[in-house]
Amino acid sequence: MLAPPVRRLLLLFPPFFLALPLAAQIIPKDAAVPVEVRQAKGAFAGKLHGAAMPTGKGWKAVMDPQRILQIMVPDRWKVISDPDGDSILKIVPPGQEKRPDAVLMVLFQKPRDVDPLKVDERFAADYAESLPEDPELRKLKYELTDQGFVLARGMRFALAGGRMQVGKGKTVWQQQLIFISEDRIITLQFTASDAEYSKNRDAAAAIFASYQTLGERKAE
Repeated sequence: MLAPPVRRLLLLFPPFFLALPLAAQIIPKDAAVPVEVRQAKGAFAGKLHGAAMPTGKGWKAVMDPQRILQIMVPDRWKVISDPDGDSILKIVPPGQEKRPDAVLMVLFQKPRDVDPLKVDERFAADYAESLPEDPELRKLKYELTDQGFVLARGMRFALAGGRMQVGKGKTVWQQQLIFISEDRIITLQFTASDAEYSKNRDAAAAIFASYQTLGERKAE
C-alpha cells in the first residue's frame, strides 16, 4: 500500500523558492476528452468528472523539465519551483503569495518495492478510505468527503479529499490526486482554508484535469 503523504498536509504555509519560468503549452491530441471519475463521491469529484484539460487564453503551462511533467494553471496564479525537494511545484491563487491560505503542490516520490505499479479501482478506494484512520489525520478530526477512480486521457489516478480542523475552529480542506507509474508517484495536493477553498476549488479541479507526464505511454 502506498504510504499516504500526510506528513505534508500541515504545509498550508510552505516556504517558497525560485519562481519558475513559463513554458510553451504542450497540448496532447486528446486534450478535449473529458475526465471520467468512477465510483465518484463528493462535490469535488463531481467538479473533476467531465472536466477537460484547460488550454489557451487565461491559462499558462508549467513544466518541470527534470521530471518531464506539465500542468496548466490560471494566468494569475503564482508558481514557485523547488526542483530539489519533494514538493517540486507550489502554486498559489492571487493575493496568497505572502501568507497563503490556499496552495496547490505537486509532490514527487520514487516508488518503493511495496508500492503498486499503477492505480486501479481497488487501490483508489482503499487509499481514500484509509485516510480517516491515519493517526495524524484522526488528531485533526479528518472527514473524508471525496473519492474516486479517475481516468484522464489514458492515465489512471486515485482521488481522495476531505476536511479537518486545524487550530481553534479553523476548517481546512485537502484534495489529492495520485498518479503512479514505474518511475514516479505524483501527488497533486490542493490545501485551503474554508473560504479560499470555496473560491478556488473549480480552478483546482481544472488543474488536476491537466496533469500529464510528457512522453508517457498511455493505457489502452
